[in-house]
Amino acid sequence: MTMQNLQKDHISKQYDVDLKMLEDHVLIMGELVQEVVDKASRALLKHDAELAAEARELESSVDKLEVVIDKSCTRILAKRQPAATDLRFIVGSAKAIYELEHIGDLAKKIAKTVFKSTRDSLQPADLKGIELLSTHVAEMLQNALDAYRRRDARRAVEIMKEDKLVDREYKEVADSLIATLAENRQRIPSAMDVLNVFHALERIGDHSRNLAEHVIYIVEGADVRHLPVGAAEQKISA
Repeated sequence: MTMQNLQKDHISKQYDVDLKMLEDHVLIMGELVQEVVDKASRALLKHDAELAAEARELESSVDKLEVVIDKSCTRILAKRQPAATDLRFIVGSAKAIYELEHIGDLAKKIAKTVFKSTRDSLQPADLKGIELLSTHVAEMLQNALDAYRRRDARRAVEIMKEDKLVDREYKEVADSLIATLAENRQRIPSAMDVLNVFHALERIGDHSRNLAEHVIYIVEGADVRHLPVGAAEQKISA
């Protein structure tokens, strides 16, 4: 093998390492975000200030990792000038960390509610609604990260379908709380915090759906943002 071929082989192997490292970092960031969501949700359900503080502290690590990954994407694009599938993977990963960072922010917002509320401000119906939504969006996030890891566009479409169910659950619990407030106006101040939590959880579901849409772009090269689920499904190769 000539020296030129050796150099090309070295460059090719390093490029593969760079791409694998990018994927690993995105998945590590995803795991951190999952932990923030879990801690924030449990902190609110248990009214545990210590757990809430852990969630807020962990979210700062998510922000730092986002900067590292973003710089890595820029460096690979500038240095390697990738094309086709590799380009889609890098661009899609850059978009994925944007969604993950926003999920972390929303989880931190939920954690902050623990410091604003009292243990008695959450009613049994509130706790049930929070547990329902937090469980569902946590599953969506897990499945979206699995779809990213496996490059599974069909699984990503299923996540898009799940977002419709989360939207319906959010509307049901929010409408129920608003109806209760009509009978007990004294609850309005504390109930506003609960409504904000419901909305934050619903938005986590939205960003998990967006993450799934980026997986479809990576795999199929199709931009399915803003498309109905049925139209997105038609973009998937047989």
